[in-house]
Amino acid sequence: MPMRMARFMVWAFILGGCLPVPGPIHENALLSAVEKSAYEYNRLGMVHMSMAQFDEAILDFEKAALSFGDYQVRGKSLVYTPNFMAGWASEKMARVDRACDYFQKFLKISPAEWLEASKAQHARSYLQAHCNR
Repeated sequence: MPMRMARFMVWAFILGGCLPVPGPIHENALLSAVEKSAYEYNRLGMVHMSMAQFDEAILDFEKAALSFGDYQVRGKSLVYTPNFMAGWASEKMARVDRACDYFQKFLKISPAEWLEASKAQHARSYLQAHCNR
């Protein structure tokens, strides 16, 4: 086989994902088992939210927050904070007391430099409109 064809086949395998490509360590390789568990529960919670399975979502978000605190579950794109998401799921089910508890906890434990403005505003607005605290 000509050398040019061999190189093409190697690149086809690499680009097709059949061979590992040297490069930066994938972010999951740097996570502890506890962090991986928290991310997995958080991911499952998002799946349950997308399927309108709010009770299951809340359980997943609670497990994520318990295993690796709320704002420590960060650093990966599209990973939402468990307490905010549990509050939002509770809000969708009209469980006002639970939503109030989760949103209040979200605002209390969120470091200002990591607080997402839209989520913080949603939580504050909900608390003001629905919670006597």
